[in-house]
Amino acid sequence: MKRSGFKPRTKPMRKRSAKRQAYRASDEGQAAIVYMGSVKKCPCCVCGHPAPSEAHHCRSDFMPRNDFATIPLCYECHRGQQGFHAQKSTWENINGPDHGFIKPTMKLVNTILERENNEETIIDHINGYINDDTSGASWWTGR
Repeated sequence: MKRSGFKPRTKPMRKRSAKRQAYRASDEGQAAIVYMGSVKKCPCCVCGHPAPSEAHHCRSDFMPRNDFATIPLCYECHRGQQGFHAQKSTWENINGPDHGFIKPTMKLVNTILERENNEETIIDHINGYINDDTSGASWWTGR
């Protein structure tokens, strides 16, 4: 039996849906990309580990996925042995729900974006979440 040369097995890249591509191309999608990049420049909101951090999408209590509802977590607090994705209930018992860190993160990112002189539309978008009574821990329930 003749063998061919070594061929690495690779999975084809996952295709994005048309809806996701349209969102990423929109103004809000572009603002979300800039926002998440700024979140990654922040220190970990739990242990204070210096940047770069990972952007954790807050989805506790059945929150819908939102790119502006992200918080900075270091690798250990995010995916480590004691991290959110390893032991969610233990993490929440120690640190509280992840969505409790959204407003402080938005305020910090707002200062970062103002310092970098980014587009006003992104800063206005964040200010809308910060100043809105339904933002933070209860924005997804409509309370």
